[in-house]
Amino acid sequence: MQAFAWNRRTFLRTVGVLSLAGPAVLLASCKHDKKPSEAGDAPQPPKDQAQIHIVRMVTDGERHFFDPDRLVIRPGDKVKWVLQSMVHTTTAYHPQFFGKPLRIPEQAEPWHSGVLTEIGQSYERTFEVEGVYNYYCTPHQSLGMVGIIVVGKPLDGPGLVPPEMMPMEEGIMMEGMIYEREAEKLMELIEWVKALRPS
Repeated sequence: MQAFAWNRRTFLRTVGVLSLAGPAVLLASCKHDKKPSEAGDAPQPPKDQAQIHIVRMVTDGERHFFDPDRLVIRPGDKVKWVLQSMVHTTTAYHPQFFGKPLRIPEQAEPWHSGVLTEIGQSYERTFEVEGVYNYYCTPHQSLGMVGIIVVGKPLDGPGLVPPEMMPMEEGIMMEGMIYEREAEKLMELIEWVKALRPS
């Protein structure tokens, strides 16, 4: 009788422990086919949420360039320029800065970062007005360090007008002028934008 009672008590105790541990055991035994780190599982920002686009400012030997030098973004998005090497600026084509011709939408505010000198230093700007924006690096404009940003639709405007070439004379850099290599790069970027338009 005692053996029966002992076995019964043991049985009841065991059942009680299992009833408490059961949910945890069941959960632990579940198989998860996907890991949170797998592609596609990470939470995605809403489509209407503004994004930040990174542009590096680079010197590589004798080459000076923005990387990437062309962007298509949505109104409300932000562009962040980050200095990777040498010294550079990001400057809108606008008479307000160094007498340059207007090459951004007329309703848009121009910008000038000032000269960035420390690696990792950055400048950022939010773009609200649709259209095409041309910008350049003031120390390296004559070497063709130019970029273009399409905000929303590639609307006709100053940013798509072919630039007037003005070659340097005896190495003299004049305020407001567009240099030959600068104009060539602008034309390359303009043709790229035009190719984005539906035929």
